Amino acid sequence: MGVEKEFLTLIGQYLPRETYLVGGFVRDYLLGREIKDIDLIVRNDAKNCAQLLAKRLKGSYFGFEKNNLPLRGEVYTVLIPFRGKDIRVDISSFERLEEDLAHRDFTINAMAWRLEDFLSNRENLIDPFGGREDLKRRLIRAVSPTSFDEDPLRILRAYRLAQHLDFAVEPSTRRLIVEKAPLLNSVAPERILGEIMEIFSKKGTYKTLKALKKDDIDIYTFVGKITSKPILG
Repeated sequence: MGVEKEFLTLIGQYLPRETYLVGGFVRDYLLGREIKDIDLIVRNDAKNCAQLLAKRLKGSYFGFEKNNLPLRGEVYTVLIPFRGKDIRVDISSFERLEEDLAHRDFTINAMAWRLEDFLSNRENLIDPFGGREDLKRRLIRAVSPTSFDEDPLRILRAYRLAQHLDFAVEPSTRRLIVEKAPLLNSVAPERILGEIMEIFSKKGTYKTLKALKKDDIDIYTFVGKITSKPILG
């Protein structure tokens, strides 16, 4: 049993049956990449689940991060000690699973695996938007035409994920990005800075900057806005 399954078996004792692995965890597991964080969704009770994990496993509960996306509740974070390091677990609630997945950013992040099935080695991956096939084809594809309207920061995230995974942005998604690029002006500069720092933190930065420039997205405009803001003392 891998470290991921050992840890998930441990925390699974305190989680409801309707618990699903989602997002980056499923993507990176299927790609055979190192798992750094655990992304979970539970039916309607994320806060209590997070607090219970922290209490039973001597973890640190960090409350929630506000999530403004449609039908997506707050994300509750717990750091749980395991084998000499802290593992981050992010938990949010859902009402209807496929609806939750439909409002995620890209198909490769819109898959779910019931925790019970994952631990039992059952191949019951829930993949309504073809994310597994896009993993095989190494493509970043928007889940829906409204993906960037829901959160324009996903525009930069598409390039960042393509860079970090060595994938390509799927052509129709790239055309949609060009169309929706002006929406980036509505995003808080601090959020944009976070994505820019991620782009500069890994190899392939030059290639990503070229792609952004080709699509008329000038990240230096946003850097200028951030650095020109007054610092409050």
